[in-house]
Amino acid sequence: MKELTQILKIRKDILMNWNDKLRSEGLDYDYLDYPEYATIACWTVKFPDGCEADLKVNTNSREDGDIWCEAVLFNENGCELTCTDACSEELDGEWYLYCGDTQYTIFVMGE
Repeated sequence: MKELTQILKIRKDILMNWNDKLRSEGLDYDYLDYPEYATIACWTVKFPDGCEADLKVNTNSREDGDIWCEAVLFNENGCELTCTDACSEELDGEWYLYCGDTQYTIFVMGE
Protein backbone atom coordinates (compact mmCIF):
# COMPACT_ATOMS: atom_id res chain seq x y z
CA MET A 1 0.00 0.00 0.00
CA LYS A 2 1.26 3.46 -0.91
CA GLU A 3 1.21 6.02 1.91
CA LEU A 4 1.01 9.77 1.46
CA THR A 5 1.20 12.11 4.47
CA GLN A 6 0.63 15.81 4.92
CA ILE A 7 0.96 17.95 8.03
CA LEU A 8 -1.80 20.42 8.80
CA LYS A 9 -0.75 23.11 11.28
CA ILE A 10 -3.51 25.04 13.01
CA ARG A 11 -2.79 27.86 15.42
CA LYS A 12 -2.78 26.31 18.89
CA ASP A 13 -5.43 28.61 20.41
CA ILE A 14 -7.77 27.99 17.47
CA LEU A 15 -7.24 24.24 17.68
CA MET A 16 -7.92 24.23 21.43
CA ASN A 17 -11.06 26.33 20.96
CA TRP A 18 -12.48 23.89 18.37
CA ASN A 19 -11.54 20.88 20.53
CA ASP A 20 -13.35 22.44 23.50
CA LYS A 21 -16.46 23.02 21.38
CA LEU A 22 -16.31 19.48 19.98
CA ARG A 23 -16.32 18.09 23.52
CA SER A 24 -19.18 20.36 24.65
CA GLU A 25 -22.81 19.37 24.68
CA GLY A 26 -25.72 21.68 24.07
CA LEU A 27 -23.98 24.47 22.18
CA ASP A 28 -26.20 27.49 21.55
CA TYR A 29 -26.25 27.68 17.74
CA ASP A 30 -28.08 31.02 17.83
CA TYR A 31 -25.54 32.62 20.16
CA LEU A 32 -22.62 31.21 18.14
CA ASP A 33 -24.36 32.06 14.84
CA TYR A 34 -24.07 28.47 13.56
CA PRO A 35 -26.51 27.29 10.88
CA GLU A 36 -27.94 23.78 11.05
CA TYR A 37 -26.35 20.98 9.01
CA ALA A 38 -23.46 23.11 7.73
CA THR A 39 -19.68 23.18 7.58
CA ILE A 40 -18.53 25.89 9.99
CA ALA A 41 -14.76 25.44 9.66
CA CYS A 42 -12.57 23.84 7.00
CA TRP A 43 -8.85 23.36 6.37
CA THR A 44 -7.40 21.86 3.18
CA VAL A 45 -4.20 19.93 2.48
CA LYS A 46 -2.91 18.92 -0.95
CA PHE A 47 -1.16 15.61 -1.56
CA PRO A 48 1.63 15.08 -4.13
CA ASP A 49 -0.64 12.95 -6.37
CA GLY A 50 -3.04 15.89 -6.90
CA CYS A 51 -5.68 14.78 -4.39
CA GLU A 52 -6.83 17.18 -1.69
CA ALA A 53 -8.39 16.54 1.69
CA ASP A 54 -10.60 18.83 3.72
CA LEU A 55 -10.76 18.61 7.49
CA LYS A 56 -14.21 19.93 8.37
CA VAL A 57 -16.17 20.91 11.45
CA ASN A 58 -19.92 20.46 10.92
CA THR A 59 -23.14 21.17 12.78
CA ASN A 60 -26.16 18.97 13.45
CA SER A 61 -29.67 20.12 14.23
CA ARG A 62 -30.25 22.95 16.69
CA GLU A 63 -31.90 20.48 19.06
CA ASP A 64 -28.73 18.35 19.17
CA GLY A 65 -26.56 21.38 19.89
CA ASP A 66 -23.33 19.60 19.11
CA ILE A 67 -20.72 19.69 16.36
CA TRP A 68 -18.61 16.99 14.75
CA CYS A 69 -15.63 16.70 12.42
CA GLU A 70 -14.57 14.59 9.46
CA ALA A 71 -11.92 14.41 6.77
CA VAL A 72 -12.99 14.20 3.12
CA LEU A 73 -10.72 13.22 0.20
CA PHE A 74 -11.19 14.70 -3.29
CA ASN A 75 -9.50 13.90 -6.59
CA GLU A 76 -7.79 16.56 -8.74
CA ASN A 77 -11.18 17.40 -10.33
CA GLY A 78 -12.86 18.02 -6.98
CA CYS A 79 -14.91 14.81 -6.92
CA GLU A 80 -15.29 13.21 -3.50
CA LEU A 81 -13.44 9.90 -3.26
CA THR A 82 -13.93 8.92 0.38
CA CYS A 83 -14.37 10.26 3.89
CA THR A 84 -13.70 9.28 7.47
CA ASP A 85 -16.29 8.39 10.05
CA ALA A 86 -17.62 11.33 12.03
CA CYS A 87 -15.59 12.25 15.09
CA SER A 88 -16.85 14.39 17.93
CA GLU A 89 -13.85 14.61 20.24
CA GLU A 90 -10.94 16.51 18.70
CA LEU A 91 -9.30 17.76 15.54
CA ASP A 92 -5.65 17.13 16.38
CA GLY A 93 -3.91 13.86 15.76
CA GLU A 94 -3.85 11.59 12.73
CA TRP A 95 -6.66 11.27 10.20
CA TYR A 96 -6.59 8.33 7.76
CA LEU A 97 -8.33 8.15 4.40
CA TYR A 98 -8.13 5.09 2.15
CA CYS A 99 -8.65 5.10 -1.60
CA GLY A 100 -7.62 2.22 -3.84
CA ASP A 101 -4.14 1.12 -2.80
CA THR A 102 -3.26 4.45 -1.17
CA GLN A 103 -3.47 5.53 2.45
CA TYR A 104 -3.72 9.30 2.88
CA THR A 105 -2.71 10.56 6.31
CA ILE A 106 -3.32 14.05 7.66
CA PHE A 107 -1.33 14.84 10.78
CA VAL A 108 -3.02 17.75 12.54
CA MET A 109 -0.96 19.67 15.08
CA GLY A 110 -1.01 23.02 16.87
CA GLU A 111 1.60 25.63 16.13
